Amino acid sequence: MFSTFLTFALVLNSIFNGVLADFTVYAPSAVPQCGLLSISWDSTAMPIDAVLVNPQDPCGNSIQDFGSNNWGNSLNATVIISAGTSIQVSLVDSNDDEAWSGVITVTESGDASCLSGDGVPSSSVSDVSVTSSTISTASGPTLVVTPGSNAKASSTSSATSADPSAPVGAVGSGSGSNGASRQVAAPLVILGAMFTGILLSL
Repeated sequence: MFSTFLTFALVLNSIFNGVLADFTVYAPSAVPQCGLLSISWDSTAMPIDAVLVNPQDPCGNSIQDFGSNNWGNSLNATVIISAGTSIQVSLVDSNDDEAWSGVITVTESGDASCLSGDGVPSSSVSDVSVTSSTISTASGPTLVVTPGSNAKASSTSSATSADPSAPVGAVGSGSGSNGASRQVAAPLVILGAMFTGILLSL
């Protein structure tokens, strides 16, 4: 029964975030522990700020922060999060438009190299190194983000891409309505998270 409520709560939270999204994020439903998370989006307003958040508290503190950069329209990032954790991609572009992915489950992989002995990240989530990659969408460059020291981004463009999963959210209505939409979005996201918490406590 609890697992049913948990599933329902996470799905409901994704729906709340999807309705409030200003642009679309493409992301998988699962990613292996210490593996690469491949995401893409349809906003072209750079730079893009990319973080991983708790689906039950999408407006709270980030779980992993990839920083803000001219990512293009896609990003490959190493997830330094232990298996069994549910995460969500949160993006903000230079117009302050926001978007969230669906809920992503971190699965077992047999690779714990990114974690310390107690199952937490072995390095600061805000410290990343960025290298170029040949995996990208046709619309822009792709960057590979892995745990490491602070480093500036370098990129290279290419023309191939893996098929993205189904999108969550809708294309925004433009910068003219952005201020009002953000004022409405913040309390609604918080309301969705509160409702999710109530369901989980039943």
